[in-house]
Amino acid sequence: MVDPRYSAGVILPILLILLAAGAATVMAFGTNADLAQYRHGLDVIYFTRRLEWPLIAFALLACVALLILVISNKRRAWWLIALGPITALFFYRFSISSDNFFSVADNPQMLTADEVTFVRDDDWVVGVEFDDQSYALPYQALYSTPVVILNDRDKRLMVMWSPFANVAKAFQIERDIKSRELDIVSMPANALLVYNTRIGQFINGLTGETNKGVKPSGFKLEIPTNRTTWKQWRTAHSDSKVMVATGRLASNPPAAPVLPLYPMPPGDSDATRIAMIPGTQPIAIATHSISAAPLNLMAGQLPLLIFLDPVTGAPRAFDRRVDGDLMPRFSINHDPRRKSVVFTDSDTNTGWSVEGVAIDGAKDRKGKKLKAVEIEQDLYWGVMRFWYPGLQMAK
Repeated sequence: MVDPRYSAGVILPILLILLAAGAATVMAFGTNADLAQYRHGLDVIYFTRRLEWPLIAFALLACVALLILVISNKRRAWWLIALGPITALFFYRFSISSDNFFSVADNPQMLTADEVTFVRDDDWVVGVEFDDQSYALPYQALYSTPVVILNDRDKRLMVMWSPFANVAKAFQIERDIKSRELDIVSMPANALLVYNTRIGQFINGLTGETNKGVKPSGFKLEIPTNRTTWKQWRTAHSDSKVMVATGRLASNPPAAPVLPLYPMPPGDSDATRIAMIPGTQPIAIATHSISAAPLNLMAGQLPLLIFLDPVTGAPRAFDRRVDGDLMPRFSINHDPRRKSVVFTDSDTNTGWSVEGVAIDGAKDRKGKKLKAVEIEQDLYWGVMRFWYPGLQMAK
């Protein structure tokens, strides 16, 4: 029969060890991006990051209590062996975890296009124009610092890049957003997740919204971004400044779009490449279905013309509405005599250019211009469908 005094002497240190190990385990693995594939996985990530410091404090207090028991000779020293695994959990969380390789770049060094030698023509960049200045942020540099804050006199810009979703968002921000207060949590479901530690707010780098679906505090206007090759961006923006990689650099980071890395929920694991028209009723188009021949689609109530630009090879989209309610359908021009015409519309046989301008046909139609619509390319169907539940694939 076990001595009750021995049992009582064992219960307290075991309880302290279990409490410390439990808190340290949640702290170390509770923000892991892999959790997003499970039901309520995102909630676990949010919960863990909010309570990170209380979890750390709780684990340390339990360890200190065990240490006091040993120092006061109330328990044997071999109980301290249990502190080894707990220390390893702390080491993992704050040293070797892959999430620690991501950081925030605040006003990084910039070079002019003529000074750049570390970016090849076919390397991809995130291009953005802000306050009359063009910037190119190479994928290789962004892989280590997926959040970049740029200062231009009294204005500030924040760029967020989700590398495994190939999505870049940029916003003009208030001055009260400080880089030291932003923590990159992980990339659940392949979307960058940033935590503003000052106000306790999560920011989704893919949607540009909080986890509650609203605009983050301190965010002002959204600034369009362009994901393209350095050659194409430099050709269009010869005065562009180029970001120099900074921070804890990854080994051989990718210089072009990569496939989703982190596991998705079973129903959203499809990595088919798509283009997407954002908005209140977003629509996705499979990349392989977009060609030089025009697509006439509807995104909710919005009639769209979509095709591949014959020069850049990038998809372009226009609102098909002309003169109010008129919504002509477009087809490719097969008349060799109309050399400058790329498309013709079904209503009046007017000829249209690749820029969406009527250049041939009835006098009252010539000079009309279709409104360009934002279209994002080289995205992944499963990832975007997860973060945009209302997203539909065009048939």
